[in-house]
Amino acid sequence: METPIEQIKLMLRSIDHRNIALGCMAGNSYKKEFMREFGCTPFAMREIYEFLKKHEELEEDTCFLDIKSVRVGCKGITSLPSGIVALKELDRLYLYDNNLKTLPKSIGGLLKLKHLDASGNKLTCIPTSITTLPMLEALWLNKNRIKNLPEQIGQIETLKDIILEDNEIVSIPKSIGNIKGLLRIDLEKNRLTDLPIEFGELENLRFLDIRDNLFTSLPIAVTKLKRLRILDLRKNNVKEIPLELKNNKNIKVYHLDTDFF
Repeated sequence: METPIEQIKLMLRSIDHRNIALGCMAGNSYKKEFMREFGCTPFAMREIYEFLKKHEELEEDTCFLDIKSVRVGCKGITSLPSGIVALKELDRLYLYDNNLKTLPKSIGGLLKLKHLDASGNKLTCIPTSITTLPMLEALWLNKNRIKNLPEQIGQIETLKDIILEDNEIVSIPKSIGNIKGLLRIDLEKNRLTDLPIEFGELENLRFLDIRDNLFTSLPIAVTKLKRLRILDLRKNNVKEIPLELKNNKNIKVYHLDTDFF
């Protein structure tokens, strides 16, 4: 015989979306079990369902808990429901060009998430919970108002692509050196004056863009990047390029404003 929470699960996994409201309503009587099963309250579950429905992210013949991609760019949204954590199969989340000032802490529960795009918002910080995402490969947060990155950013060792262009970042955490598989990082148009020596431990980094920052000399860490292929440091006040970079035919360096891709 099925337990009440198993019955609720069946209702929420139904492709007949009329059962979603009923399942959430029934969940109010078993809140602890509901939280343990889905990671959110029945109210938060209903909230994310209504959010996806409003933004036309639901297909009638699909269980909304099995959604793998959510694309709500350019919708004018100001908040993302915490119930997003209930979407356990989600691997792509696109939130670009909205009016988000924060991301919910619950986003750290999206254990299959590989691509997060929250560019073009009003974010001033990143929830530390993001650093617990075990499969994240792409983190796009360009065109926000971010001043600092979580100190634990290096825990996301699966990252391959980081875009932080056009923010207000003043420093990069030392833990960045732990992301050995990182291939590209775009730090254009921030307020950086240096990079930590641990940055040089990014042994697979191919592309580094540090244009339009406050560098007066090339960070020592950059000279340690053995597999770097493209370095863009235009719009800084860097006068000299080390000889090991000048003479390295494997690296294309864009130094002067007259240099172009």
